[in-house]
Amino acid sequence: MKHIIATLTILLGLCTWVAPEAEAQRENRQSSSSRSRRERAARPQRQTAQQRREAARAAQARRLAERRAARLQRAFNDAEPTAPVPQFLKAQTYGTDARPNLEAKYYVVFRSSSTCRHCHAILPQVIDAHAQMLASGIVDVIFDSYDGDLAATREYLEKNNAPFAAIHNPAMVKMPGGVHQYLLLPPAIYIVDAQGNRIASGPAASVLPDWRKHTIEREEAAQRAQEENAQN
Repeated sequence: MKHIIATLTILLGLCTWVAPEAEAQRENRQSSSSRSRRERAARPQRQTAQQRREAARAAQARRLAERRAARLQRAFNDAEPTAPVPQFLKAQTYGTDARPNLEAKYYVVFRSSSTCRHCHAILPQVIDAHAQMLASGIVDVIFDSYDGDLAATREYLEKNNAPFAAIHNPAMVKMPGGVHQYLLLPPAIYIVDAQGNRIASGPAASVLPDWRKHTIEREEAAQRAQEENAQN
């Protein structure tokens, strides 16, 4: 009987010790599970915050670009032809041996620099388009150099086999149909007719693809209109 009582006492003691231990383990598991749920819930919030920051930076960049474009557009709208382009070009200093076609009806002015990496990226496209412009007989490219060193302009264009005339314009002279050059940072393009009237302007990557529309197609439309008027 004594042995039975002793055994029961031991078992009761074990149960008394095991129950709190099991309860503690269960609470730990619940706490860990709750912590994991909170961490999983927090991760998407952190990603969302990162996305919000990126969206804010992109929106700010768009606003800055829009303000610059609007300022440039206002400046161009206020610009008056300063002189016929051929007359202006005759008085310029050139960075290469090439000379512009003074009989052209349109000039694609490429504002660029040998130190501008964005200019480097678009130069091959300007060179390809220039061949088509020359074939038209009415369009030519003028490289409006932003370099401060004439030798740098020459070396850059010769290295890239750029065959068009390059005006060495570090003093930021106002071009016919253009504006004060601090408003036209490279790489940019503006297209003018032979009288110095601006036809189009903006970032080079935006204006260059439409050069034909602003020059050849414009000239063809003007000729058709003239013929129609003559018939009437």
